[in-house]
Amino acid sequence: MDTVALFALLVSIFAIAYTVYSNKRALKNTAFLNNLITIVNVEAQLGDVPSALKFHGVDPKELENIGVSSKEFAYLLTSFTVGGIYYKAYFPNDNEPFSSGSYRYEMCKSIHTRQTWPILKNFIDGKCYRAKIEKTINLINEAETDNAVKPNSKIV
Repeated sequence: MDTVALFALLVSIFAIAYTVYSNKRALKNTAFLNNLITIVNVEAQLGDVPSALKFHGVDPKELENIGVSSKEFAYLLTSFTVGGIYYKAYFPNDNEPFSSGSYRYEMCKSIHTRQTWPILKNFIDGKCYRAKIEKTINLINEAETDNAVKPNSKIV
């Protein structure tokens, strides 16, 4: 067998192996995305069936106590879940706070989101993404605390 034929055979074997690997990876990614789409649809139903929160260890009265309806909770949950899909796909290791003024930062800035977070975080998958949200909320809480304790300066 000459060198060119041997080289062509090796390239062909490598191409077949890479194609099999790529197909398996594509199938895995498709299954993952289909599962997440299904989860988002199920999460959205929590707004219509608040009693289903008990299956997640949440008493709907906890939401009432912080002034958030089940529909509002379902909205936050699906919004953060969809955001998590994006961040897991494009920034899987990013756990730094969201940039000030960004869409997610503004959501985290809402007092209602921050009051809901202790319940909501148990639903959020992805360690880095959850940490990103928590760091943003902590940053906002610290900024508000700093602003609240600073004495007013007097103009002389």
